[in-house]
Amino acid sequence: MPKGSSGLPGLQQPSVVFQVDELPRLGSGKTDYNKAKQIAKERSEGEG
Repeated sequence: MPKGSSGLPGLQQPSVVFQVDELPRLGSGKTDYNKAKQIAKERSEGEG
């Protein structure tokens, strides 16, 4: 499997990176990954 300049295989390297002011959190203080995925989807659809 070809590796990039980071030394990671291509499938482990993000193709897009989004900057956010802060990660969405659950009431427990843990990261809300479902909300984070939703934000990423909305942003990627807006760039097309």
